[in-house]
Amino acid sequence: MCSLWRMGKNEPLIPAWVRTVGAMREAGVRVRWSCRTCGQWGDADLAKVEQAKGPGFSLINRRPRCRQPGCSGHVLLLYSPAAGTPFRPLQWSSERI
Repeated sequence: MCSLWRMGKNEPLIPAWVRTVGAMREAGVRVRWSCRTCGQWGDADLAKVEQAKGPGFSLINRRPRCRQPGCSGHVLLLYSPAAGTPFRPLQWSSERI
C-alpha cells in the first residue's frame, strides 16, 4: 500500500474517509478553505468538486488559488469529521517529526 496511507505496521496516517472527495461526501466531512493573503474563508462545496473532478479526486496537499476578486493567494484546505470537532489541515508530510 502507498506510504501516504500506511507507514509500516501502524494505522493509516490519513483516515480513509478523507482520502477522496467521494469518501468525504459519503462520510459527511466538512471542508473549509482559508486564504492567508486576503483573510477570507468559507465552506467548500464538495458536490461541485466531485462533479468537476470525479469522486476519486483527492484534496490532500492541494493549495488552489484564492477566488476572491483581486487576491493572488492560495487557500489552505481544512477538514472536520463532524459538527463540534476542530478543523484540521488537509495536508500530509512524509517527514517524521
